[in-house]
Amino acid sequence: MSALETIKSSSVGRPRILTKELILQTAVKLGLENLTLKELANDLNVGTTTFYQYFDSRSELIEAAAVYALSDIPLPQNPALEWHEYAYEFFETIVDILSENITYLQSSQHNDYGQGVIFELAEIFLKAMADKGLSPTQGFRVYQAVSDVSIAAAIQKWRQQALSGNSATVYESVQSAFKNVETGKLPHLEAVLEDYANPASEHTDRLLLTFFEAIASERGEKIINAKYLTTASNNGADNG
Repeated sequence: MSALETIKSSSVGRPRILTKELILQTAVKLGLENLTLKELANDLNVGTTTFYQYFDSRSELIEAAAVYALSDIPLPQNPALEWHEYAYEFFETIVDILSENITYLQSSQHNDYGQGVIFELAEIFLKAMADKGLSPTQGFRVYQAVSDVSIAAAIQKWRQQALSGNSATVYESVQSAFKNVETGKLPHLEAVLEDYANPASEHTDRLLLTFFEAIASERGEKIINAKYLTTASNNGADNG
């Protein structure tokens, strides 16, 4: 039984309209960051004590909701995608989900449901790589790179979203904050301040492209016309 099926099966047989799955769906809808049981109870029109019939604590509820959301990730479906295009779309999906709710980074790692979801995602990804001709070792290396970079990218994207505040751009926010730094105190950072404030995607795309090109080279391939190629290549040229 999969992690998602395990969560859903726990509500089977309950005579009430309120189910564990409905609680998890509603929690995800409201957003898990700083979600209170009172807010969740108001949306479901129940008392907060009702949740303790399904979960031992708020922490357990939030963790289960995070895993529930991860279980329903919209993975790439286009069979015509090249292996690196599939990997990049997978990466984008994971980054979007994680950056919207950093709670997932913690909750998906520390319970049986979370590990089950991660195992399932890994199997789906590795099968896709195998179907596209990569060896098991190559497929795992791509999966590992995508997984590691997606976590870093999500944190960076979340940080930049928080940093931008009410400013029109992250760069404006960084520039505003940098005005408080004594002139000449950080000359090396000042020289690359614009690059420092670039969207996280520009940095992570460059990292992934470099790795994808290494795998492609092993396979005697050359990556061309990938949708992420232009931005990443231009960034590399600018910094070369």
